[in-house]
Amino acid sequence: MFCANCYKEIPAGKSYYKHQDTNQSYCSLDCLNDHMIYTHVLTIETSEGEESTEEQDNDE
Repeated sequence: MFCANCYKEIPAGKSYYKHQDTNQSYCSLDCLNDHMIYTHVLTIETSEGEESTEEQDNDE
């Protein structure tokens, strides 16, 4: 089995992290975080920007 982020082999019997939606395996929490930030950052930024704009409009 290989890490979906860094592609290093995850030895048999070693613990690993698994993404619930994609079932991809990650050798460390850092690799899982790196993958999540890379694949979801645009959605997060867009969502926060829209919320921030709506809140500012409501305050005026």
